Amino acid sequence: MAQACERQKQFVQQKLQQLEEERKALHSNLDAYVDKVLKKVKEFMSHQEGSQKEFLEICNLIDSAIIYLIGKLDSVTVQNESCKAEQDTQNDYHDEVLSKALTRLDAQERDINSLKERADNSQEKFNEFSKWKLRVTTQLMEMRAKLEEIDQRQLNVVKSVKGQIKVSEQAEKDKAEKEKVEKEKAKKENADKEKVEKEKAEKEKADKEKAEKEITEKEKVNEVKHGKEPIRLMEDKEELASQIRSLKESQHTLKMELDLVTVKLATLEANVNMASCDVRDLSCKMAGLENQVRKHTASSKDGVDGKGKSEINILMIGKSGQGKSSTGNSILGSSVLAGACVEGSKSRSEIATAVMDGYTITVVDNRGIYECFTCDDLGFASSHVNPVVSDAKKEQLTLAFSLCPKGFNAVLFVFKYGTKFSMEDQSCLKRLKQVLGDDFIHKFGVLVVTCGDLFEYNQKQNKKPRSFSEWIEHPKNDLRELYLECGKRAVLFYNSTTDKTQRTKPVFQLLELIQKSKYSGQRLLYSR
Repeated sequence: MAQACERQKQFVQQKLQQLEEERKALHSNLDAYVDKVLKKVKEFMSHQEGSQKEFLEICNLIDSAIIYLIGKLDSVTVQNESCKAEQDTQNDYHDEVLSKALTRLDAQERDINSLKERADNSQEKFNEFSKWKLRVTTQLMEMRAKLEEIDQRQLNVVKSVKGQIKVSEQAEKDKAEKEKVEKEKAKKENADKEKVEKEKAEKEKADKEKAEKEITEKEKVNEVKHGKEPIRLMEDKEELASQIRSLKESQHTLKMELDLVTVKLATLEANVNMASCDVRDLSCKMAGLENQVRKHTASSKDGVDGKGKSEINILMIGKSGQGKSSTGNSILGSSVLAGACVEGSKSRSEIATAVMDGYTITVVDNRGIYECFTCDDLGFASSHVNPVVSDAKKEQLTLAFSLCPKGFNAVLFVFKYGTKFSMEDQSCLKRLKQVLGDDFIHKFGVLVVTCGDLFEYNQKQNKKPRSFSEWIEHPKNDLRELYLECGKRAVLFYNSTTDKTQRTKPVFQLLELIQKSKYSGQRLLYSR
């Protein structure tokens, strides 16, 4: 654009220059013609030749020439002025175009400079990103190596547990077959004994009837013979009585042997039940280990993607029927924990994991902790002494903590609304403090009260209804002492309601209490 303007400007200047040259040429021609006329006039005047008529012709010729030259000069001047005006217009237009072009060039230059700055910043960011990518790649490789190592360890543990379970199952199977054979053998022996005893009893009965018949016949004969041979009959009677006594003694001995066999069978059945319990415990441990592997894999993926918030591990403690399983299901958002305990197994543990609001929540429900820690080895609770915790009781804690090796962020003490804080509960807490530390309730304890629907119904029936916080802090409340020891952390759960909002609200309250605790960065650990 600027080059075209420049070319047009040069063209106009060339045209003006040509017009100027023409004007100069006309002026020079006019001057020459005037000089020529004046010269002729001078010659005419000097020589005084010619007539007046010729003189007038010459003057007219001169006037016409002057008029022609003046008109020509005026036309050239007008053309010159029009060219100058056109040049001024062109110059203004060109100046405006040049100013716009310069403005655009300045804007383009600024854009180029900003693009250069962006390019420099992008290069710096790219260099930083490359360094960060290298660090992340290195960390990712290290995490993968650690994950492979952990997976290998978990695989070895799972293999060993599976081997133990297989050995236990084989031993249980062999024991069951052996017991079956022994039972069949004992049954056969008992049947044989019963048959022999029956035959013996029938034979004794027949002998007795025969002897009585003979005695009767002899008595009749004696009566006939007027009392002869009475001594011999008495001896036969005494002999029969001694035989009857010996038969009764042998029958009593057989009954004792049968009782012993029954006791042995009961003992064998108890051993079979214990073996079944051990197998179930091993199955629970194996499920816990597999769950840990899944959790570790999921947490590793969350750590790499940067999406996971944190992990929250929860242990629930309470009596049967207080609502532990339903509370755990409310926390996890689905019915994954069973509510009934398997018969003959107080050590059954359940573990389940779910993701809620970015948190990976793991809940462990061990049904054997409360039962073991509320009764001592003699079978009764003691709140006046601090009894020694046996290895059997510690085994329950070991089982619960083995399902969650990283430790627990919170321990939920679950009580149904309307339940009193009894001596058994005090005994359980004393024994737990003895094992886990005197301050574990203050650091990690949370009081959970279930049956919130019943609580609200009762409060509506009262003349002065109270909120949950007012109710739990009332001096006459049995749970107030535990509430204070838990650092005033308590939540009311509505496990039986169908309202999803009312069911999930306590879960978020619980998570908020756990996260806002000043001990949220710590975890409760236990190992024997």
